[in-house]
Amino acid sequence: GDVLNFEMAAELAAAEGVRVESVVVADDVAVQDSTWTAGRRGTGTTVILEKIVGALAEEGADLDAVAALARRVSEAGRSMGVALTSCTVPAVGHPTFELP
Repeated sequence: GDVLNFEMAAELAAAEGVRVESVVVADDVAVQDSTWTAGRRGTGTTVILEKIVGALAEEGADLDAVAALARRVSEAGRSMGVALTSCTVPAVGHPTFELP
């Protein structure tokens, strides 16, 4: 869902004449071959990537350089999301599952 929404936003920006580069962060090693997901999700590496490439952009680097660094960081990053409790989806109103 997130990737779809970001792709749509990039297309809308491009249609307005804004130059756009998309980089998907897919660092979660726990779900690489999961039957419950469409692929890896971006977890811990996302924040680090944003800080690193944001600093490069603030220094005045062009979009190509920023996107290239983002891809490099994304490809090198690995993380694993861990939960001590289940999430509660607001529309449902109760935890999705129970961890004993």
